[in-house]
Amino acid sequence: MVSVERGAATMPYAPPRGTRPGNRKELIQRAGAELFYQYGFANVSMSQIAQAVSIGPSALYRHFAGKQELLIAVVAASVHQVREALADVDSEAVDSAEWYDALVRMSLDTRAAGVLWQRDARYLPSAEQNKLRTAIREIRLGMRSSIEMHHPESQSWSNLLTSVVLSICLSLSYHHVSLPRPQFEALMKEMIVAALDAAGALPSVAAAPVTAREPRVAKNTAEKLVAAAAELFAQKGFAQTGLEEIASAVGISEPSIYHHFPSKLDLLFEVLQHGNDALQHGRMIAMAQPGSAAELLNRLLTSYLEMVSREPALFTLLVTELGNLAEQQQAVAVAQQRTYLNQWVELLLLTHPLMAREEARIRVHAVTTVLNDFFTRKRQQLLTEEREMMLAVCQRLLQIAA
Repeated sequence: MVSVERGAATMPYAPPRGTRPGNRKELIQRAGAELFYQYGFANVSMSQIAQAVSIGPSALYRHFAGKQELLIAVVAASVHQVREALADVDSEAVDSAEWYDALVRMSLDTRAAGVLWQRDARYLPSAEQNKLRTAIREIRLGMRSSIEMHHPESQSWSNLLTSVVLSICLSLSYHHVSLPRPQFEALMKEMIVAALDAAGALPSVAAAPVTAREPRVAKNTAEKLVAAAAELFAQKGFAQTGLEEIASAVGISEPSIYHHFPSKLDLLFEVLQHGNDALQHGRMIAMAQPGSAAELLNRLLTSYLEMVSREPALFTLLVTELGNLAEQQQAVAVAQQRTYLNQWVELLLLTHPLMAREEARIRVHAVTTVLNDFFTRKRQQLLTEEREMMLAVCQRLLQIAA
């Protein structure tokens, strides 16, 4: 992914200004995809996209009527890329090694897909959102069929494992850590195989509902506003959510919000602070008792699983809405998240001294993405066996024993 200064730099593939390349529409779409991925759809203007490909805004509008039309094209292209990458391995004639290789290539070659599908697709028209959901469902069905074919012992877990494998592939979308291509491919394949092998190693667990701790009960109006905002921001996106909707959800008038928060941006910051505070609290509890690095890491993993299972919307926002904060607020939030994730990485490196730091970071991001995605999609009550399966999968991704 190319690093671009917002509103200043051009893409390295942009033609000289004043020329009319035959693939200009493709270049605009490519620039839009990269800028949306880096900064978020709501934070990118059409003039910035035009500047990135060295054209004037009027030339851009000859190809795309507006930013939303460009987003539709970008998202559709990402879906097409994923489908194309998996199309050749959707048959019974393909062996397991070929299937793994296709998944790995897809994850590395379509690195922006996860962010585009989760964060920016919320700005699509409802009909296009439905198309995307249908497309993702079809991708999942194809992956599930392959899992059942190549891992028949895991058929009872095929739905959950499909979600896990897709999340591992898409986890690369949420960070910029990299490795030389052969090492990266080997690591991704190893994680996918480890996740799929978890089902065979899991002891029999009764399918009983987990007695989960309830989300924190809001005690005052400010806390109720934070809770309502978290749900609405996660569903619709920060830019698409109005203060009047948040006020209505709490049962107050919109002007009353300003008694508690100066602006919607300050409310978002408070929402994300609530999430970061929960992470830091969980980290302190996990580290409070002595233990080996592997034991401490396992406690961190367990605490994160429990937190995200209670408030999945909140932890989704820590990934999707950080870019909407003001610069100073963003710096604070990023520093807090980096401190938390670095604790995972340091413990993983102590557990496996020969592991490269880049590999440790990739594994940690894979685990948090797997858990975020699973609990965001989870609608029914969590079962004990599901909790144990998710824990076992993540332990294998981190290469730690139970």
